[in-house]
Amino acid sequence: MNASKFWLKSAVIAAAVLVLSAAPAVAQRYESAGDAPGADRAIGGGGHRYRAPLPPEAGAPAGRPFGGASRGSGDLPLCQSLAALVPSTREVGRNGREYTSVWALTAAAHPTFWFYVPYALTSDEPAEFVLFDDQRRIIYRKQDIVLSNQPGIIGISLPETAPALEIGRMYRWNFQTRCGGEVVFVEGWIQRTALDAELTAEIDRASPLDRAALYAENGIWYDALTLLGNLRREDPDNLDVLNAWMELLEVLELGEAEEEIVLTPIAPAE
Repeated sequence: MNASKFWLKSAVIAAAVLVLSAAPAVAQRYESAGDAPGADRAIGGGGHRYRAPLPPEAGAPAGRPFGGASRGSGDLPLCQSLAALVPSTREVGRNGREYTSVWALTAAAHPTFWFYVPYALTSDEPAEFVLFDDQRRIIYRKQDIVLSNQPGIIGISLPETAPALEIGRMYRWNFQTRCGGEVVFVEGWIQRTALDAELTAEIDRASPLDRAALYAENGIWYDALTLLGNLRREDPDNLDVLNAWMELLEVLELGEAEEEIVLTPIAPAE
């Protein structure tokens, strides 16, 4: 961990009036993915790693991890702090131009999508989430999403009544709110992958924190984050959960907003 991350961790724990203790260790299943973006990141204090998966054969799809708008509100720092809690990397397309890829894997048929909202979402100005398939058809839409009068992290679960994600298929999501009088949005992609029998059995035997580590080590971002997010919601003062949550979010390179996001309360389940 570099010096800036060390001091950030110290500041977070001081702000929470906590002293960290190590989470249970889990044997690492894979070697580091080398130069792959986001690879070889510690999670949970026990030497766990987030192992970034290889991008899709067609290339990592473009997205927007932080708040953007078509007009002036995108220039406001508060609006720009809207964040999708999904790994993003800089890629070079076939035309030689750079773009931002926002993409991660899930093993769930009905996953949960996580966002940091730095302002209130009221009934007058709610948020909206939309999930599209690879044919640009809407398969799920949730409107009128509200928060309290404080910033919050929100998890939006694909309900069992919605179509299950198909293994190997790419899906695009969009989350939008209003800020500074304009629509502000983040967008990205999710792809479902299958787990082998050995990993499935190991996950079934593991404790919740260890399950999160196993998902992370195998590049299954959405499931690792959902496990930790739900644990944070249920037990916000748990030291091991806070440590694992913080170290997983380090993968996102949230910059100056990282400390605030780590300590932001998680809204009730949608």
